[in-house]
Amino acid sequence: MDKTHTHPAFGHLSISRQSSSHNRLFGASGPCYNCVTIQISEASLNTDQDSGRCTIWPTNHILEVTLSPLQFAEAVATLNCSEGTACTITRRDGKIIPAPDQSTTRRQMVEDSFRKNMVDLGRECDEFLERARALKEKPNVNKGDREEFVKLAEGLVAKITATTPYVVSQFTEVVERMLTEIKVDLPAPSSGS
Repeated sequence: MDKTHTHPAFGHLSISRQSSSHNRLFGASGPCYNCVTIQISEASLNTDQDSGRCTIWPTNHILEVTLSPLQFAEAVATLNCSEGTACTITRRDGKIIPAPDQSTTRRQMVEDSFRKNMVDLGRECDEFLERARALKEKPNVNKGDREEFVKLAEGLVAKITATTPYVVSQFTEVVERMLTEIKVDLPAPSSGS
């Protein structure tokens, strides 16, 4: 005869690996083909009074998250010493959550930031060129005009020299992270005969 025990504090945790043709994961560098899924459910404790055997069964699904292998490794390796790790919520209260769009990958965020910086820089270059042409057409260029021109040029140079190293460092970080994720995502060679 079986007896089932329930309590609001009874929970069930399941961690599994999954493969997919293409997963878009929040905070990952790009698409992920091998993932780690963590499921948390309410649970019941079932006891067989004849044999004394106890089993724990998941009941109501609470939350499911999916991580890239690198995100999972970061989460485990940085216990108590980081702000946490990005993950993708795939189910909540038994309901499937749609995958995030492509703009949430690190690569896409850096690409969008770079594109915006280049558009802003192009606009500032256009303004600088327009001002230079206006000064060229002016019959008398005074000291104030020359100082304004130098100030505009210095501002443009400062923007380029400040923005470029930051964009390069962000790009390098994303490329290195993508390479690491690709290495982690590739299946290990089998040693079969």
